[in-house]
Amino acid sequence: MRNYKKYAIAFAIAAVALAYFIMMGLSVGGLYYKDISEVVATNEQSAKPAQSKGLRVAGTVADNEFRVDRFGRTANFTMKDGGYSMAVAYRGTIPDAFEVGAQVVVEGVYDADRGEFVARKLLAKCPSKYEAQPDDNKL
Repeated sequence: MRNYKKYAIAFAIAAVALAYFIMMGLSVGGLYYKDISEVVATNEQSAKPAQSKGLRVAGTVADNEFRVDRFGRTANFTMKDGGYSMAVAYRGTIPDAFEVGAQVVVEGVYDADRGEFVARKLLAKCPSKYEAQPDDNKL
């Protein structure tokens, strides 16, 4: 009977640990992907933030309001997509491909009080200059 108690306790601990890891995985991967137009439209219709859980938004870095500090650790810029634009504040490591006109994806939350997207992660898509050029000299 004693062995059953040991196995039951070990099984319970393993079940709790597994449930914890599953919940952590779901909370990290639970970001909503939205366009800039959806984020802006949602905030125009209500006074509360578009999504307090977290968002992933893609767009192009606009040339107006583009500031990176001299240490390369913070960036304030405007993202645009179609006719919509959104101010973004980011603190962290800035990718080498981050520049005006670059395609970027930001992850974070929209702060309606400040009127800007506070990004926790900044991903810059590689420009087409890194893609292989077609070889016209093939036989």
